[in-house]
Amino acid sequence: MEFIMKEKSKVRIRDIFVYGLASIGANYIASLLGMHTLRGLIGPMLLKTAQISHTLFYFLCYLLNLPPVLFLSLLVSYFVLKRIIPKQYAPSDTLKDGMKKALVTVLPGEIGRLILCSRYVGIMNDGGRFGYIPSILYDTIYIGLTNRREPIRQLGEILWQDRLWYFVFYMIYLCIYLCLILFLCNKIWKNAERDGKDMIFHERYQSKPKLY
Repeated sequence: MEFIMKEKSKVRIRDIFVYGLASIGANYIASLLGMHTLRGLIGPMLLKTAQISHTLFYFLCYLLNLPPVLFLSLLVSYFVLKRIIPKQYAPSDTLKDGMKKALVTVLPGEIGRLILCSRYVGIMNDGGRFGYIPSILYDTIYIGLTNRREPIRQLGEILWQDRLWYFVFYMIYLCIYLCLILFLCNKIWKNAERDGKDMIFHERYQSKPKLY
């Protein structure tokens, strides 16, 4: 693991951009995977099994579809953060300091992704590809219950209530997603702390010439 031992290591602007681009790219790829598997594999497979209610059909679709999408986006983010977090570690840092740095690193990119998704309230042919999970849940729950699919998705007649509810769905998703990201950052930071202490021990004791 590569990291630089400094008394104070700050968050670099470059790392914020790297994470932001990685998160946007990872979620875009995960969205494409989710759409293709839902339309080409999971949906047709469930339709052939038996006659089931629409509610159960959508529940099973998302049960099989959403976890792989979430896993893929988190996996890419993990490998990116694994290169960023250790460089932010400083011997004087506490775990709280490390998590603050991690949040500063990831939050701008996640806010940028929210803005991209919110432009057309999660339409999958546009900004929704950067946030598959909140967009598809918004489509199913809000648009399904309010019967506004045609005005929103076909006519582009988006009301302020539509945007507000998309924001609510996205914020619920974002809170859960950030908790998972910070959980990964916690693991990475603890590994960096352990490696840092091992390096300090080596420099203080192992590298000194023996006097006997």
